[in-house]
Amino acid sequence: AAARAVRLLPAGAPVGEVVGRLGDLWAGIQAEGLDRPLVRPASREPSIRDLELVCWELVVTPEMARTGAIPDAAAWGNGPPPAEQLPLGQLRAG
Repeated sequence: AAARAVRLLPAGAPVGEVVGRLGDLWAGIQAEGLDRPLVRPASREPSIRDLELVCWELVVTPEMARTGAIPDAAAWGNGPPPAEQLPLGQLRAG
């Protein structure tokens, strides 16, 4: 309700009215606990193994996974051929 009251203020509204409505909005924000910063969950830097797995998923095509073939890098020209992303779980299962 307080946010709507602020949005409905006409242009050029008296400063006292604007400050009052903004005060009501801030009180509502505090009442909901939204004035506190979010706590960032604990995390760690990715390991080399994590990064290797991500890279592997980005470059291995389903055909490569089926046949075990690794294309010649010289044949790629401007970069590797477009590939479907293959989730690591499917790679292990295949």
